[in-house]
Amino acid sequence: MTWRWLLCSAVVGSLVPAVANACFPGNSLSGTSPDGGTYPGNAAVVFKGSLVSFNDLTVTVDGAEASLVPAPSPMLLVDYSQSIEPAPLPGQQVHIQGNACPTDCEVDLVYTAGEHDTTPPEPVESVVLSLHDYPDYDNEPGTCYPSYRHTYWLDVTFSAEEELRYMHAELYRPSDPTTLLAEDAFLFEETERTVGFPVWEFGEPADICVRVTAFDRANNLSESRETCGLCLHRTDDTFSDLGAPPSPDWTTEDLVADGTCPDRVLPEPGDSATGGDAEGEGCSCRTGTPDSLAWMVLLPLLGLSRRSRGN
Repeated sequence: MTWRWLLCSAVVGSLVPAVANACFPGNSLSGTSPDGGTYPGNAAVVFKGSLVSFNDLTVTVDGAEASLVPAPSPMLLVDYSQSIEPAPLPGQQVHIQGNACPTDCEVDLVYTAGEHDTTPPEPVESVVLSLHDYPDYDNEPGTCYPSYRHTYWLDVTFSAEEELRYMHAELYRPSDPTTLLAEDAFLFEETERTVGFPVWEFGEPADICVRVTAFDRANNLSESRETCGLCLHRTDDTFSDLGAPPSPDWTTEDLVADGTCPDRVLPEPGDSATGGDAEGEGCSCRTGTPDSLAWMVLLPLLGLSRRSRGN
């Protein structure tokens, strides 16, 4: 059983009803990136879909046989990402063809390798971590729902928009920064974003740090930004039978004494505002639905031991 399978089960189990044999949407391929044109020769090719397989795909570079291999981490966390070996040189033509799943996932991708990308993206400008506690959600036996105890909400800002930039977020204890509680990576083209990490983990929930690193499809890594401690902390007694709830409507009551954001602007309890910051005060603490959560691999729950890899 691979960690990629476990990641898929966490994602799908969080978004669909707990119905027998309904944990997975089946094999599918919705597209590739690139889909043609010119693309950096050392950048990973991203296959977008579900339970994608590479066993029946062939790759040629200017007609010579090449190979698809798993992209290095953290790029490996993005959809189904594969690197081409040997990496094509600028001007060479890459052709990937075959079937990416048992039925109806035909691939016929042709693109031209561009100059190799060796420039890392700009680092994260600021990171704020908050915690939403709620009654434990324990998955039913025989279903693929993950279990959740609470959600960490992460507000991230960059100084400028940048195309095809990703963010790698790693949660860990300050006493052991190399052992991860959870990690995820996702596209981050805008300057502000709020994402949630629903987790089931043990120990003091406020004793937490997050490390955030920007990277691109050539796996160029920015300098990391790390923060420990909480800005906001909300405890609710409402139980959700659909897994982790969305971000709460934060108020001034949720500000942590001696926390990381004592000057944050929030509505008073009972106000009709939807939470988050006033305009000009940074990124919002609100997202729309549980689908906006960045669903995580639950490392302690699944018994995995994975350390950060920056190769």
